[in-house]
Amino acid sequence: HTSLYNDFAFNIGDDFTISYPLKLKRGFHFFKWYFKLENDLDLKLTAGYDYNKTIRKEYDPDPGYNMWNKDSGTDGVFKKFDVTDEHGYNYIAYEPELSLTDRTVPSRTHEWFLRPSAGYQFNRIASMSSYIEYRQIHEKLDDETPHLRQILQFEIALMLRFN
Repeated sequence: HTSLYNDFAFNIGDDFTISYPLKLKRGFHFFKWYFKLENDLDLKLTAGYDYNKTIRKEYDPDPGYNMWNKDSGTDGVFKKFDVTDEHGYNYIAYEPELSLTDRTVPSRTHEWFLRPSAGYQFNRIASMSSYIEYRQIHEKLDDETPHLRQILQFEIALMLRFN
């Protein structure tokens, strides 16, 4: 088989983050315990967008190409190297002239997300962060069939540092 597929893609995207240190010098009750927050609560809002497009080009040999015939009229497709193995076989490489026969766009994907998050540094040892994220991925295939995925995820993390 001597056809060639050439796939290439481009990706465009960026994200934008806004952060705000919320000043806290207060405390709160949680059941019977009282917590006093002395550090700032770091609030962030991140939003982003990403576009990905794949383009496929298919190349087929020119009509009349015959890889067994040096004089097939396809100008330089038959090359014989002087590399001989231990059994006396000469290796031959075929390079036909190829022409573009088809150009398709297998997929186009739009993806955007929104992620509010918060973090707090209790002291030098303990800190906590959390976020919730909504992500939507819209993909359109080359047969114009659309697919939509929606993802909702969250994380709560407590980090302890030991020296």
